[in-house]
Amino acid sequence: MPPVEPQHDVLPVISPGVLVGRLRRGPSLQMDRCHVVEGITDVWRVGRNAVGIFGKTLPITKNMLISQYFRGRPIVVWLDTD
Repeated sequence: MPPVEPQHDVLPVISPGVLVGRLRRGPSLQMDRCHVVEGITDVWRVGRNAVGIFGKTLPITKNMLISQYFRGRPIVVWLDTD
């Protein structure tokens, strides 16, 4: 399986305990704003404008990518209340 590019959100596909693939979704440079959400289901719900951080903290690498791709555009942060 090819290596995962760091600018892509990745969801592993596991079948009976074995990694069989990865679902990838890269950033779209045509988005008018970025919605930062926690998990993959939040990304699916919000749609194309969403970037998942997969937790409650924003890793520095993802912070740098969001800053790079969305410079000069609004960034909306939607975290769960739990």
